[in-house]
Amino acid sequence: MNRKPVEIYLPSDYLESIDKNISLVIMGKDPYPTNPTNIPFCKGSWKEQTMWNCSGKFVLQSLGFMVDELKFEYSCPRSLFQSLAENGIVFLNLSYQYVGRSLVMKDDAEMIKKYTQINLPFLTAAKTILACGEAKRIIWSREREIKEMYQIEKILNVTHPDIRNRNSIYPKTKLGWENYWGENKLWEKYNIPIGLAGHISRSLEV
Repeated sequence: MNRKPVEIYLPSDYLESIDKNISLVIMGKDPYPTNPTNIPFCKGSWKEQTMWNCSGKFVLQSLGFMVDELKFEYSCPRSLFQSLAENGIVFLNLSYQYVGRSLVMKDDAEMIKKYTQINLPFLTAAKTILACGEAKRIIWSREREIKEMYQIEKILNVTHPDIRNRNSIYPKTKLGWENYWGENKLWEKYNIPIGLAGHISRSLEV
């Protein structure tokens, strides 16, 4: 008997907190395989969020956060991600159910189309969208708006922040990881003025 996949949607309070002026969307493929929360790249505790192999750790580091200091400022990762949404930085997934394998167009196009409909209002409002790894398969949704976003380079296909890409034997993959997920890279690339505790911009004001 096949069980219906568990869908892990964005929580209502997170959706309500998203600023109408979205500067950056970071889109992953699907929820974490272990202990997922309802927010992509967000773990349930700081212990999990700062693990050596947590992709979300490198995303925060790239945004300009001093990751090891965040636990002193925010009770849990979710509170930080909520504040990021209020500051126009939004996290989405291509799929809101765990896939756990490479995507296949003939099997997954309808699923992608379904979840793209959920994401579309936020993608439309965003200035820049980073499609991490297989999130680039959003093009399989065949939505006209998605094709147009690619044409004007509003959606960018980037290397996934998975640490295995940083350690890849392929120079192009390693460089792709460093260009987006190295320390402070997103903050520098997009000049994101995040006035939040634990962010490098706050320390520069002192």
